[in-house]
Amino acid sequence: MAAAAFTNNVILLTGASMGIGEQLAYRLANQSALLVLAARSADKLEAVAATCRQRGGKAVVLPTDLLDEAQCKQLVEFTLATYGRIDTLLYNAGRGYPKRFEDLPDLSTLKNEITLN
Repeated sequence: MAAAAFTNNVILLTGASMGIGEQLAYRLANQSALLVLAARSADKLEAVAATCRQRGGKAVVLPTDLLDEAQCKQLVEFTLATYGRIDTLLYNAGRGYPKRFEDLPDLSTLKNEITLN
């Protein structure tokens, strides 16, 4: 990422509570991005947002289950109400269950994984 490529860029980032999403949030905060962080865990999101603010970004959170269409709409509306626009959507949320088909108790786990990813 260029040094200031995301300054004042409104970024909606999903999967922001850990892993790649968390690290993306920190990198973007270093560039003074305006962040909306989404994931299911409110506590983890708040911790990431606090670190983002310490790094110079503006960060708000909305715990969101991306398998729920109504919550996804609420996330977009929240972002627009907070910042007035969305410049960048980083759909980073994802899940993986590395198991063999015969080891799955049923296919609902696989269906949810495919839907989210």
